[in-house]
Amino acid sequence: MKRFIENYFALIPFSILFIIYNFTIAPSVIQIDSGELAAVQYTLGIAHPTGYPLFTILGYLFLQLPLFASKIFQANFLALLFTSVSTVFLSKFLNEILLQYKGKVLENNFIRIIAIITSVLVLGLSATFWFQSTSVEVYSLHLLLISISLFVLIKAFLRNENKYWYLFAYLFGLSLTNHMTSILIIPSAVFLYFRKFGFKKEALIFGIKLSIITILSAGIVYLFLPIRALQSPELNWGNPIKFENFWRHFTGAQYQVWIFSSFDSSKKQLTYFINNIPNEFYYPSILFIITGIFSLFKKNKIIFIFTFLLLLVTIFYSINYDIVDIDSYFLLAYISLVVFFAFGLLTAVEFIKSLKYQKSFLILAFIIIPLSQALNNFKNVNQSDNYIFEDYTKANLSTLPNNSIIFSYQWDYLISPSYYFQFAENFRKDITIIDKELLRRSWYYEQLKSLDDNIFDGLEHEVKSFLNALEPFERGGNFNPQ
Repeated sequence: MKRFIENYFALIPFSILFIIYNFTIAPSVIQIDSGELAAVQYTLGIAHPTGYPLFTILGYLFLQLPLFASKIFQANFLALLFTSVSTVFLSKFLNEILLQYKGKVLENNFIRIIAIITSVLVLGLSATFWFQSTSVEVYSLHLLLISISLFVLIKAFLRNENKYWYLFAYLFGLSLTNHMTSILIIPSAVFLYFRKFGFKKEALIFGIKLSIITILSAGIVYLFLPIRALQSPELNWGNPIKFENFWRHFTGAQYQVWIFSSFDSSKKQLTYFINNIPNEFYYPSILFIITGIFSLFKKNKIIFIFTFLLLLVTIFYSINYDIVDIDSYFLLAYISLVVFFAFGLLTAVEFIKSLKYQKSFLILAFIIIPLSQALNNFKNVNQSDNYIFEDYTKANLSTLPNNSIIFSYQWDYLISPSYYFQFAENFRKDITIIDKELLRRSWYYEQLKSLDDNIFDGLEHEVKSFLNALEPFERGGNFNPQ
């Protein structure tokens, strides 16, 4: 039994969190992009920028399995799987790091394993991480991909085998096909790389090879966007057939106006991040995080710099993105904080001289800290009875005459949920819903036309004139704001 636990300890936090997550999973669509993303997975369509091709393909394949009566619940369950499995690799990632811990306390495998399990539970039960398991979203797969990437990256640094660097380059490319914030790993990866190989000609050549693998890994998957767009799917955001459309979609051009927008915005987001930490980790965990920062700096400066870069770069980028739903952009920062938590926990154990009391302290920490955090976050995370968005959307659509047209700007409450119910469940598909905000995008007119042949009857001249006016707006030129 002891040998089994030592070999498969990563399954313990996975199993605990998988069970807990099943109590809080959403039965239907919830806010923001949930409905659109589920519909895109179901129809193999093209999602909002940056397109998320890997997320779409994996979701489509999973939804072909006859597992649940509701496809939205099945899509939500896939998010739960992604989030849960990510904790396996985070456990392995922490194990690689803690094996570098210089101290007598880690001569005992039990102490190391319990410290890892406790740390991963603290992360898994933090509000934002936990929330990714409740419904279909790109951040669940993002967590899985960056967790695997971090695990392989740390192995590449610690072992004298180039195969891990090749594997990291490939996995990092895949992670970019799901969410572009994976680039926040780059500074830490570059630090470890040159720390390992130095600034030599051979290192630069090898680095170029790795970069090519990353580009090819990402590029092959991103070919899905133009190939699928050529087949005119029902949901075809950006219509990325031409290179101009593809590049605009791939780079998320329409969102760049919110990046590095103002100092006041950055200050607001930074204040939010700091004030929100107690809601993520609760106070006992924060004490160990603070202790761990100083402990890791003292114990292993290389791992400290690596972890601190992850934290600093993530915070710097995220606070300069002026959006309301910013929480998920801090996920990599929270992973970094849990590395510090693990070292803080071990530092506390070191103050206890008796092995018997060290084990008792750890078991107590293993029970009390994750439990207090779970109790603190459960109410805010729990989506198990959330039918608000389904009820609101169906109430709106069900009362309308046949072939009605709705103009709306309610993306969160109506437009995004309606994508799922109309395109996945064929509920009131006769109704055309027009997103007022998307009328400023040229591709949107083609999608509306493909969904309703008669939508622009008698308006051809006005539409053509407006599309001409949109061209300089989309290309960043001088445009008439009226």
